[in-house]
Amino acid sequence: MMQQEDFLRQAEAMAKDFVWDFYQKRKSIWQIMEQMDEKCFSWIGVGPGEYLRSYDEALHYFAEQRYAGAVPLIEISEEHYDAQLVTNQVCIVLCEYLLTVRPETGNVMQERQRSTITIRRAHGGKLLACQVHTSNPWYPMKGDERWPEQFGRQTYTYFLELLSELELKEMPHLSSQQRKVLVLMMHGKTYQEIAASLNITYRTVQYHVRMIFN
Repeated sequence: MMQQEDFLRQAEAMAKDFVWDFYQKRKSIWQIMEQMDEKCFSWIGVGPGEYLRSYDEALHYFAEQRYAGAVPLIEISEEHYDAQLVTNQVCIVLCEYLLTVRPETGNVMQERQRSTITIRRAHGGKLLACQVHTSNPWYPMKGDERWPEQFGRQTYTYFLELLSELELKEMPHLSSQQRKVLVLMMHGKTYQEIAASLNITYRTVQYHVRMIFN
């Protein structure tokens, strides 16, 4: 029982390191791929080209992506990693985390990503990832895009927060949602449009307006 618990804890730690190494670029793609199973590996991602059926396909694709600088540096927060045993030697790690791209990178993006990583314990106890499946909520990419050009709702919310910080620094007493409402009003949006943009009710917009100007 203790061996299984150790296996699951090690798999969760490996999954977390992989996420940080990949998105924070702490290691080269070559170093990251050393943790993958060369004989049996696949990767399914969000992009049109991210249906990778072998170790060699994945290595080539991500090495080329890294060399081209197609993906900016991405911050990771609000992480959760949960390993589930499949057999005594195989487990699946469920991963969820918030990905944030800061404006200084030349991009603005914030989305919650969910992934599963299948990890097996090889001879000698070494852990190897044999399957990665990411569920990116990036706005659907088109053609041969390797980075989304359009916003999803989470990114739009993040963009509003950044805009609020820039335009409303002199009003620190306002809540985050009140700042967003005021920014949208400053840009000529109606109450109905604000409600739709923030996914709140018309009455909630009215309440925030009263709080802002009282």
